[in-house]
Amino acid sequence: MFIIFMLVSVVLIKLSLIGQGLMSIAIGGIAWIVCRKLPFKLDPVLKQKFSRLFATAALLHISLYLVLIAKMTLIDKASDIPGFMLSHLLLHHLVCALLAAPLVFMTVAIYNTRRTLNQS
Repeated sequence: MFIIFMLVSVVLIKLSLIGQGLMSIAIGGIAWIVCRKLPFKLDPVLKQKFSRLFATAALLHISLYLVLIAKMTLIDKASDIPGFMLSHLLLHHLVCALLAAPLVFMTVAIYNTRRTLNQS
């Protein structure tokens, strides 16, 4: 099960980097539910860390969409739309990287935790 969750983590990171927020929310939410609810043989520490990773991925993407919706409310007239689109396209790449970075660090920490648990 560890390998499957690691693959899902890598998929979440990749989806975050390429800007597929809705897919990241769906996969992160489903993986979080599966990790929390289904019984399988995995160390409780790893299970908790995976659960936190998947919840973090989903919540970061949801919060980004909430910020985008809030930003859309600032559009007063049609002449503001090109500025909104340009700022969204420019910031999109930066925000995608900022969303993926914590997921990468959390995944590496999970891998290191597993190695530590296997050595002891």
